[in-house]
Amino acid sequence: MYLIDYVSNWDEKEGQEASARHMSWIRELYDYMTPYVSKSPRTAFLNYKDLDLGRVRINGGATFVDPRIWGRMYFKNNFLRLVKTKSNVDPENFFGGEQTIPPTIENGTGERIQELEYREATSSPSKALAQQHNFLQCVASHSNQSMPQLYVPKSPSFLSVLQSSIYNLRFTSPATPKPLFIITPNHESQIRAVVVCSKKHGLKITVRSGGHDFEGLSYRANVPFVLIDLVNFRTIDVNIKDNSAWVQAGATLGEVYYRISEKSPVHGFPAGACPTVGVGGHISGGGFRLMVRKYCMAADHVLDARIINAKGEILDRKTMGEDLFWAIRGGGVTSFGVLLAWKIELVPVPLLHILYLPWQKP
Repeated sequence: MYLIDYVSNWDEKEGQEASARHMSWIRELYDYMTPYVSKSPRTAFLNYKDLDLGRVRINGGATFVDPRIWGRMYFKNNFLRLVKTKSNVDPENFFGGEQTIPPTIENGTGERIQELEYREATSSPSKALAQQHNFLQCVASHSNQSMPQLYVPKSPSFLSVLQSSIYNLRFTSPATPKPLFIITPNHESQIRAVVVCSKKHGLKITVRSGGHDFEGLSYRANVPFVLIDLVNFRTIDVNIKDNSAWVQAGATLGEVYYRISEKSPVHGFPAGACPTVGVGGHISGGGFRLMVRKYCMAADHVLDARIINAKGEILDRKTMGEDLFWAIRGGGVTSFGVLLAWKIELVPVPLLHILYLPWQKP
């Protein structure tokens, strides 16, 4: 199995013309390579989103492809089981997005896929202010701890917080839709309050774990939305005695590797090579790269998890059930809830695992 990444870099100072030129070049290369990649059917890997496969239409305007098409390209025969699980845990599709798992119209076999369409809400400025006020009151009443830190577009640090972990600078432009609120919680109950109140007031939520997300799906939407930024959820508790670690969803792979190495030079975790990738999305999409031939995917080494579902319930492996626990380890947790933490299984590694030998061309 091989993965092909198409990458083009340019300086933001070059402007929109350069952006269009580079994107045109990368699409030409993409089209040129299409005959040489899998196409029966064409397949993709969830950690590397391919939005050209199709997405949920917005306001009826964007191209719509039946979710069964791209769903089977990502998940093959597992897609219908994922749809069934989605229908059981989130039939109203509260956790819905451009390429999330859809529920079925009839909560059954998954043969009928609901045609999803998100319509942008329109309201007067006075109604929008009232909605914001009611949402804040709701969050305050449902938070067991103190109110979470939140930012509105008029906040002095709103843009700096929003752009703090945006790796694709194309989404820093004024044309990119902005959240009504950015919330940086410190406690699980604060996230629960945001989920409950967003659903009550008809707001979509996006969750950012702090990793790459070059497609921008964790911090933008074409409907009114609230951004939950898990920048404060990055605690890593390593337990060498039972070869495990609890890792909060806002941590990066580099932080996980570092904390493990602090406790033991002969323990590791089979996940990606890039240290700035976020743990939350990486593992929920499978987690491919380092040590995959020996230990398979990162998702194969998840022992437990904590998530918040559409009802605002905080669940672990026992309370969520094996179907949902199976689904979030490879099916993308954003379709099913807000990930709080993974409990991962550590694996044995040699003292010297990777050796880099410098070589200079004579």
